Amino acid sequence: MSSQTSPKYKQIYITNMYISPSCSPSDLSNFADEFTMFAAANFDNSPSVITGDFNSSDCSFLEALGHTNIVKFPTRLDKTLDLGFTNDEGVYETRRRSPILKLRSLHCPCFTKNIQQNTHQSLLTPV
Repeated sequence: MSSQTSPKYKQIYITNMYISPSCSPSDLSNFADEFTMFAAANFDNSPSVITGDFNSSDCSFLEALGHTNIVKFPTRLDKTLDLGFTNDEGVYETRRRSPILKLRSLHCPCFTKNIQQNTHQSLLTPV
């Protein structure tokens, strides 16, 4: 978890998650409860972006925090496993790139693009 500054906001919280395909429903539920308590106590009404490899897990706990998935395309073959959630949907959109085969990855990288009209570079826009 990191906290960065932005011209529009005092802080933006960025989190990356990996949920193993073998994660049990009870472990996921425990993690969701702990993360929800952490987010409620620390995000302080600031925007946040949560990305990662969710392996088709139930992400309703992120939606309950007011986050929306902005990845609308398959990221591994015909499945959407890699997701990006934000609580400020109007600011970012995702773009799909081809898998990086040299790295032996079947996942398509997703990049966010700042769609807000301003002169400041997004913290999440690839350089």
